Amino acid sequence: MPFTGSPLSCRVLTLAVFVPGLIHALYIILKY
Repeated sequence: MPFTGSPLSCRVLTLAVFVPGLIHALYIILKY
């Protein structure tokens, strides 16, 4: 699916995917 948004929108979209994954990873690390 082509993404024709601005670089800022692309960056926000990337963060929207990356940040939850990072938080989940930190949660697992701190849990054990």
